[in-house]
Amino acid sequence: MDAVKTGKLIRAQRVEQGLTQQGLADALNLSATAISKWENGHSLPDIAMLEALSEVLGISITEIVTGERAAAAVPAAEADAPGIAEEPGRENRDADAAIKSVIRESLRQRRKGALRCAGIALAIAAILFAAFYFLYFRGFSAPRDAVDLTVGIEQTGGTENGGPTWVIRFVSRDGRGLRVRSKHEFGETGDVIRLYVYETAFRDAAEDAFTWGCVGGQPGGVDEAFDQIIRVKCRDQEIIYSMREEGLFDENG
Repeated sequence: MDAVKTGKLIRAQRVEQGLTQQGLADALNLSATAISKWENGHSLPDIAMLEALSEVLGISITEIVTGERAAAAVPAAEADAPGIAEEPGRENRDADAAIKSVIRESLRQRRKGALRCAGIALAIAAILFAAFYFLYFRGFSAPRDAVDLTVGIEQTGGTENGGPTWVIRFVSRDGRGLRVRSKHEFGETGDVIRLYVYETAFRDAAEDAFTWGCVGGQPGGVDEAFDQIIRVKCRDQEIIYSMREEGLFDENG
């Protein structure tokens, strides 16, 4: 397409149709600036606009593309003369049909490309969200030498049975944030609490603590076979604490 020739044709047809630049812009849902750029040969209509533009201006898409009006229609009386096209304007209509087919395929490919880009963007966003979620809320299993463990027993009386509370504190040695996930399992001879220690990338290296109310304060004490085990699992080591061995369960509970 020749931008200058197409621009002149658009201007001439706009004037012939009695439209201002703003009127043509409104008909095409564009700005008057876009129409001015076309008419001055500074830019060309987008391929998606050609069909609508041809309808508004009353000319064929082929004429817009070539920047020239087609030859005047041949009178019907001359249609049978040798060398005269059987149907006036048929060549233009065939060309328009071909161009419209190309336009529709181009738009289909454009939409397909847009959907592909949107899919890729969503996939990247999902991966980034999953990575952030993992690093912030879960993290990687912490190595044992990166964590200081402090075990203490507090007679808080805050538990349901008024017994002591076992407190295990976790402090990072290398300044990373820590997160502790727990899992409680009931056994025939006692309870097992599994603690998993993780390092997270987006948390401050603040002290984290796990507390567990003991049952040693129950009236009548606890059966000698009963125990509560806490297993602290780091990446390369597991530390096991027994409440009975810590002396929490005496004969008086």
